[in-house]
Amino acid sequence: MNRFLKTLLLGGCAFSGGIAGTMLLNDAERLKAQTSRPAPTAASPTAMGAIAIGERFEAVIRQMSPSVVSVEAVKPPAPGKTKPTEESGSGVILRLDGVPESS
Repeated sequence: MNRFLKTLLLGGCAFSGGIAGTMLLNDAERLKAQTSRPAPTAASPTAMGAIAIGERFEAVIRQMSPSVVSVEAVKPPAPGKTKPTEESGSGVILRLDGVPESS
């Protein structure tokens, strides 16, 4: 019963805190200030900048995608276990100018 009362008290405090925070953050004056601002249009400089960044990002992806690799490894079973450990991940192959390649 004691555990139930503690859980009920903590839950009630969390619920009350959520309501208080919502009431403080959703002040009517703050909401009016947000709705009076016009929404950005598609032709705004910010939107055009985002499109340009997206296009540059795509160009970089096209250039770099051949160097992206997938790595999968299987480790033998640990002592006392019957299944091997399987792991996977990804990485990027880099070649730096002036640094000799190692084989």
